Amino acid sequence: MRPLDRAVFDMTFRRPQANEARSRLMTIAYREGLSITPNVVDQLVEGTHSDIRQILNLLSTYRLSQSKLEFDNSKKLYVPFFLSQSDCSVKDAEKYVVLKPWDIASKFLSSSGGLWHANSKSTLNDKIELYFNDHEFSYLMIQENYLKSFPDMARNAGDQREQKLKALELAERASESISNGDLVDALIHGYYLTRYCSDFRPQQHWSLMPTHAVFSSVMPSYYMHGSSSGQYSFTSWLGNNSKQGKLIRMLREIQGHMRLRISGDRNEVRQSYMQTLFDRLVRRFAKDGGDAVGEMIELMDEYYLTKEDFDSIVEISIGHNDGEALMKDVPSNAKAAFTRKHAFFLRWD
Repeated sequence: MRPLDRAVFDMTFRRPQANEARSRLMTIAYREGLSITPNVVDQLVEGTHSDIRQILNLLSTYRLSQSKLEFDNSKKLYVPFFLSQSDCSVKDAEKYVVLKPWDIASKFLSSSGGLWHANSKSTLNDKIELYFNDHEFSYLMIQENYLKSFPDMARNAGDQREQKLKALELAERASESISNGDLVDALIHGYYLTRYCSDFRPQQHWSLMPTHAVFSSVMPSYYMHGSSSGQYSFTSWLGNNSKQGKLIRMLREIQGHMRLRISGDRNEVRQSYMQTLFDRLVRRFAKDGGDAVGEMIELMDEYYLTKEDFDSIVEISIGHNDGEALMKDVPSNAKAAFTRKHAFFLRWD
């Protein structure tokens, strides 16, 4: 999609809020001869999740028999088009909408969502229910985007310096709550060892899901809700988790080849051997080029490492050991010589 992003205009659509749809709906009702109060419009917008077409259908059907709709009457909205000679409450006419992860993050973290407004009627159960719209992604979206919001609770802290300090304090509380949510998630999805230390069994404490909702989504959003800087980003945890699994597989493969020479497991290989292998293979190759190929192949042959293992060592390196950056400085003829000599040694073996 990246080439397309440079060629098109990105237009964002969102559902209108009650205050944005109120005047237009009341104008339509007035022209159709239906007297309606603003709080009824707010109730209809909230109940239908801002579905303007459904609101117009409800009002046009109600207008067939009545000319005035007040708040008390709206609780038993007469809809003869849908139900013959029966009462249908606004609650029955509510529209169930499965929110997307971005919508959930916006409702939690944005002050315009009305979830944390002083006059909001949203209860704790409503906030937990919002989490359950997509319990697999909602808390990950909060973790990804909670630092993008400047908290409303920090705006009244004083001057600009005090506001920043208050925002930092609220961010610390939010991160602590997210950490507690991870501990709860470990009790739900995590694993523990049996008494024989060889059998991993899932915890499966699913009754803690509401607790996880509070710690991972509700409390961090309470601290950090406010104005957001830019659009909300999709969670990067999925990509990082996939990359972690790939690197673990690479490390396991290296440890499997080295097991005839060493006795350590993959964790010990990562902690005790990878730095030395990186220095004597990748860093030496980047420094001396083709002159280091012979000694590199001897070392790799000593520990039964393949060309794929060399590439894995380059990719596993992190921090100042940026293997991919070092390999860019290696001349192409040196890389070709390393590939040819390694293939020759494999045929000779």
